[in-house]
Amino acid sequence: MILRPHARPDQLGLLNLAAAAALCLSITRHVPARVKWPNDVMISGRKVAGILSEGSYDVVVIGVGLNVNVPDFPVELQESATSVQRETGAPAERLELLRAFLERFGRLYADFPEGVVADYKPLCETLGMFVRVQLPGRVIEDEATGVDPTGGLVLAGGEILRAGDVVHLRPARGA
Repeated sequence: MILRPHARPDQLGLLNLAAAAALCLSITRHVPARVKWPNDVMISGRKVAGILSEGSYDVVVIGVGLNVNVPDFPVELQESATSVQRETGAPAERLELLRAFLERFGRLYADFPEGVVADYKPLCETLGMFVRVQLPGRVIEDEATGVDPTGGLVLAGGEILRAGDVVHLRPARGA
């Protein structure tokens, strides 16, 4: 998608969250899906989709990769990747998934940036997890407690992450 959002630069990351939420909800029509912060869509702990964006202040390009009708994966990916077909046992209609995604994303984008975080948070499986994040020159391990208004991952220790590869270690106590 090529977008021309009317937003502050610090709000552009919310487009990834909006796309992840829209895709997650579209897949959930077939099988329950969740989002691993910031924009990996997961089913049963396996990645079914990823979202990448690139842009400037006036134009953002978002690419979505979704495993739809992949019946099986190479051995090295069987524990980490899945597809809609693999999870449901039947091929899915690509056009139906695309329509559902575009409809849901369109609703979020029409009200962008308001509402994105509120729609995203209930779908984010990272919240309430103890996570490890590899950053340049250091590793953080802490509980993921929230998502800030610009889409950053809020950690219990007060740090807010804007990017990073998050590994879920275990549910936080009481979560």
